[in-house]
Parts: sequence; C-alpha cells; structure tokens
Amino acid sequence: MTLDTVFAQTFTDYEVIVIDNGSTDHTYDLICSSFPQPNLRYFRYEKNQERSWARNTGFSKALGSFVTLLDSDDFIYPSGLEDAYQYVLHNIDTKVFHNLYELVDDHFNTIYRYHFPSLRNQHKAIATGNFLSCIGVFLHRDVYQHYRFDADPLMIGSEDYDFWLRILAEYKIGRIPKINSGIRHHSERSVNQSAYTMLGYQSRKLLSKISSSTNLHSCYLKYKSRIRSGFLLMTANTSITKNHILKPWQLFLQAIITCPALLITLRPYQTFYHIIKSQARFLL
Repeated sequence: MTLDTVFAQTFTDYEVIVIDNGSTDHTYDLICSSFPQPNLRYFRYEKNQERSWARNTGFSKALGSFVTLLDSDDFIYPSGLEDAYQYVLHNIDTKVFHNLYELVDDHFNTIYRYHFPSLRNQHKAIATGNFLSCIGVFLHRDVYQHYRFDADPLMIGSEDYDFWLRILAEYKIGRIPKINSGIRHHSERSVNQSAYTMLGYQSRKLLSKISSSTNLHSCYLKYKSRIRSGFLLMTANTSITKNHILKPWQLFLQAIITCPALLITLRPYQTFYHIIKSQARFLL
C-alpha cells in the first residue's frame, strides 16, 4: 500500500529506493511483479538490522537533491511530492522542511489529527516533543549525506527524535501547512511492539549528547527539562499498557515537577486523559 501511494503522485520526476531489511514475506517477488518501475531501485539484505540502519543505507544510495522517508506503514498523498517541489522552487535556501501528517486506517479514513507547534522557536518546539516523527520531512542532499540515524539498537523508538534534535540545531526548518502524509494505524506497528522499553536509557543517552556537544548544548540547554519531562510522559503512557495502577501517576507527577512549563502545552493533558481512560475500569 505504501508504494501504491508513491506511484500515484502527480509529480513524476523522482526515484524510489526500497531497502528490504531482511523481510521474510516474499517482498522482492511482490515488488518486482507489482511495481516494475524504471525509477525504482531495490536493495535486499538478508539480515534485519533495524530501521536506523535501513534509513542510513537509503541515504547512502540516494541520488536526488532531496530525500523523504517512508516506512512500510506510511502513506504519501497524491500531491505530496508536487507540493514539495513547489515549496523548493519558492524557498531555494531551505534545506529541511516538512508537511503535516495524520493517523489513518487501511482505507485512509482519519483516526486522529495531530497538533503541530509553531516554528517561531524551533528548538523549543522540538524539545517539547517530536512533532516530526519520521514522515513527511524533506532533507536536502547537503543534509542527508552528512547526518545519520543513531544505529544503536537500544535507541529504537527514539532514534528519530535524536536525529531531528541534531538537524534542527544546525538548520532552520520550513513547513508546508497541509496534510500530505498518513501514518497507518495497526497493532503490529514496530513502535507498538517495542513498547518503548528502553526509554530511560534513551533519555540518558540523548541528554548526554546534548551536554557533550557545543552546538546541541547552546541550542537545548534551557530546554533539557522539557526533553526529560517528555520522556517521563512517554514512560507513563507505556506503563499504562502494562496495567500498572500507581506507576503512571508517579511518572506523570514527576514529569510535571521536572518541567512545570509543559502545563501550557497539550502533552500532559493527553497523558492525563489516557491514564484516566485506561484506569476507569478499575474504578467501576
């Protein structure tokens, strides 16, 4: 379904790089029979080396002026590349930009519309939460040839956040204020399967990077409590899925104490709602 949306683009001057990261479901045969496109380049690897490695490999193979990323459960809407092309023509100095995205079902029906922060202070925006995820972002060749995702397998789940924090420390990001991408919701999404079991490690590693890098430190020093608090809220949400009763509340309160300023954002209220909703059955 992902490639169907790519080859339905109104803009046609692009290449598609498929990184088959150790699939076992006849992906090669399916792609060759269903998408015999001259602009598709397929690279198959026997061993699954996780998504950071796959994305980095795609960067190394890319030939275009810009790249954008699509995981196997992502969609790009028909005018996505056309709008990106027009944006580049009118913003020739912008090397990183993104469009908006939504959560959808298999039939492209909207399940949830995400809130996107103002970009007036992009460092504060990304420190408050990973609004970029890993969909609908376009990177100039100068960027994607230089930057790589952290391939530490223990960073899976936060590797994209780490990536964007580093890039936004150096580049000003632009925005196409239009929903041109969809994330397909299903129970087998890798982000659901991993359940963020390594959030404590990921938080410590990311904050350590900020402390040890002059560039990152200058951009995010005053927002470190926001980043730490965000990880606590994610951990609170994770503990909900494990049917803990007190743990989500403890983590929620710790997040607020760590960064009271988050109370003027949506994030803590979303977590509060999820905790209340998940524990309502214990109160009946």
